Amino acid sequence: MRIGILTFQFASNYGALLQAYALRETLKSMGHEAEIVNYVSDFCLKAYSANPFAHLPDIKSCVSFALRLPHYCSQKSYFDRFRHEELEIYSKAICHKEELTEYLMKFDTVVIGSDQVWNPELINGDTTYFADFADQIACVSYAAGIGMSDALTPLQLEKLQRNLKNFKYISLRESAAVALLQTFVPETVRIAPDPVFLLPPEKWRKLAEVPTKFDGHKKYIFYYSLGGKRNPRLTDSTIKCSEKYGLPIVASHPASKKNCISGKQAYKAGPKEFLHMVLNAEIVCSDSFHALAFCALFGKKAFIVPKNPQDSRIISLIGNLGMDISENGFYAFDTCADKVAYERRNGYSVIQEMLHAVLAESEL
Repeated sequence: MRIGILTFQFASNYGALLQAYALRETLKSMGHEAEIVNYVSDFCLKAYSANPFAHLPDIKSCVSFALRLPHYCSQKSYFDRFRHEELEIYSKAICHKEELTEYLMKFDTVVIGSDQVWNPELINGDTTYFADFADQIACVSYAAGIGMSDALTPLQLEKLQRNLKNFKYISLRESAAVALLQTFVPETVRIAPDPVFLLPPEKWRKLAEVPTKFDGHKKYIFYYSLGGKRNPRLTDSTIKCSEKYGLPIVASHPASKKNCISGKQAYKAGPKEFLHMVLNAEIVCSDSFHALAFCALFGKKAFIVPKNPQDSRIISLIGNLGMDISENGFYAFDTCADKVAYERRNGYSVIQEMLHAVLAESEL
């Protein structure tokens, strides 16, 4: 089967590219031809532009971005290399709906997901990820994410409900989102693990690379915060952890933003280098869903403090791993290897069921 994947392959974000890699690799291992479609909306094209004036709201922000532009461009090259070498994306980005619809006609089915492809704040009204092109193309979703499903406006809910009719099969990543959609979708909505769980830890270990000028012999705490100053609790916990265990802090940010914490910052770090920093850290301190996922895969100790206490992605994953929400945010994920293996089996089951639904539809 020829399968096109619509996801956030354009993002300079560790989790976005690693989940895209995992889904494609899994489909290929099952004997399918899988291609990540290089679609980028105008909104997202501006959001990840290296031009300070493309998307930043004021002069102060523009100046701040311009000052870190050398770091940003250097780091972006690592993401571009990953897209080229590992995702095998060579073609020019498709930005127009008509061109995209014509391109997708060559596939037997289109898989939309994973990541937050249905998060209204991230897609900015773009209905492509709701398969609004699907009159002649079979579309399914794998572990699609909404993000904050309990914070959708009535208009956003209406748009979501109107467009879901285009899917032959729906699976979501968060249990709260499944409960929401099941109120207006007659078919069964499945929950599926994030694609990173589809690959075994050994596969991820082989993919990891040491960052440039990185002292791999010293023990450290890896601090990875997308919330930054908006998550002071995580920052405070990381500093206390460093003082308690006498470990230095190594930090990284995919957009090369300077972290609001003292310590060494790894600027030249793409997805492979991110894997290395998680894998070799004594403790990971983060508010990232995918940092949590890889801590589970690698059996790491971690402080996980969401920047928003109602982050349904993190709450759902912690529950799926058989753990309770911790008051202090500390988790020892070396106890959940069996749960991780179960997530992988469940993911394969959902994919097989999903593709079977497409084949059954084509035979009618």
